[in-house]
Amino acid sequence: LMLLDVMMPGLSGLVVCQRLRSDPLTMFQPIILVTSLTRREDRLAGIDAGADDFLTKPIDPLELVARVRSLLRISQQRDEIERLKNEFTSMLVHDLRSPLNSILGFGQLLVDDAFPEERQDSAARIVSSAERMLRLVNDILDVSRLGAGFQTLTLTRLAPGPLLNQAVVEILPQANRRNIQVQMAPMLGMSPILADEGKLRQILTNVLDNAIKFAAHLVRIEADMIGDWLRIRISDDGVGVSDAERPALWQAWHQTATGRKSRQGSGLGLAIVKGLVEAHGGQISAERAALGGLAIVFTLPMAPPPA
Repeated sequence: LMLLDVMMPGLSGLVVCQRLRSDPLTMFQPIILVTSLTRREDRLAGIDAGADDFLTKPIDPLELVARVRSLLRISQQRDEIERLKNEFTSMLVHDLRSPLNSILGFGQLLVDDAFPEERQDSAARIVSSAERMLRLVNDILDVSRLGAGFQTLTLTRLAPGPLLNQAVVEILPQANRRNIQVQMAPMLGMSPILADEGKLRQILTNVLDNAIKFAAHLVRIEADMIGDWLRIRISDDGVGVSDAERPALWQAWHQTATGRKSRQGSGLGLAIVKGLVEAHGGQISAERAALGGLAIVFTLPMAPPPA
């Protein structure tokens, strides 16, 4: 819960409130504006800025306690709804996986069988569609687990170079289909890190997949060590993302204006990446790339902090 004075030096409380509401990390933070302004227009301005409630100066202690209790109760109810939603999503995803795996299995049998070419082509489309649906289902499950705090890490000591090289090899067919060149900068003095190999592969795959989707001609990968931290930067030469939209890149189901136009992706990939990077004790950001498009930069400690 945040008590925010409207009349502050520098930035007003209304501006601070607007900025908190536009940041995915604080957009649901309960905010009470404290003000000596009592005009109707002032209260409307506070509501427009995103305030949940108001306290008028001088503050009545009993009123303060009552309003704080009310907002905390609402916040707890929201957390409970979020928990139930995550439980339902997890159950639904598990129920969807079984039939999808059956479709994939039988579809692959049809592809491998000695059918006429036309039927094999139809079977291949079934398999491709089922694989795409299964990836989406798995992404939904990952977002649900991260939201509920159920993500666990199996840590092993890993060399970053081979992992990056393997990620590039796996993503090359997709890049080649779109005539995108994937360029790897030289990696010098790379130290091993303690990380979950499967999760780190997922981070690299999701970021590379996003870069290739929106690149015009080139995706560039750079990695270096900053003290005890591994830093990886993946850039593309696409149209990029506006400053206003960048904070929302990490929200589940969010698509940028470019993504909506091209109808590419579900808007889950980068939300999963952020959750997995932070689960390792790392940090992630998005910025304008030197190539002209978007650069995703994330850092991982050589050893995550104790859970």
